Amino acid sequence: MKPAVVEPLASRYNTLYKNIVQKYPGAESSSFSVRKGGELRLRLIYPYRWARNQNTFFFDERSGQLLRAKLYRDFNGADLVEATNYDLHTGRLFGLFGKTVAFLAALISASLPVTGLIIWLKKKRKR
Repeated sequence: MKPAVVEPLASRYNTLYKNIVQKYPGAESSSFSVRKGGELRLRLIYPYRWARNQNTFFFDERSGQLLRAKLYRDFNGADLVEATNYDLHTGRLFGLFGKTVAFLAALISASLPVTGLIIWLKKKRKR
């Protein structure tokens, strides 16, 4: 009996990617990841202003069969909040002003433990 020919992993991923991009063109970035349950996730991110426009496709890792798709045109209110979460926390949501505010908030948050340690050490030396 002749052993079955197994398509290389990169080739399978490339085939999946090409098929999906052909159906949903215009993505500016994409990523593959393998989830804990053994699902293969392909995320395509499209140009956007406020809420992240992303299509997410889940495939069976072994067969490459499409299990389900989450399309941004079908997003409800909760999906839109979830999609803006990353941009809100990185400051991208409000442009340069938002990035500046996020940077200052991170800088202050990072400096609090350091300044607290300095104050504590000064008090400890006085005793």
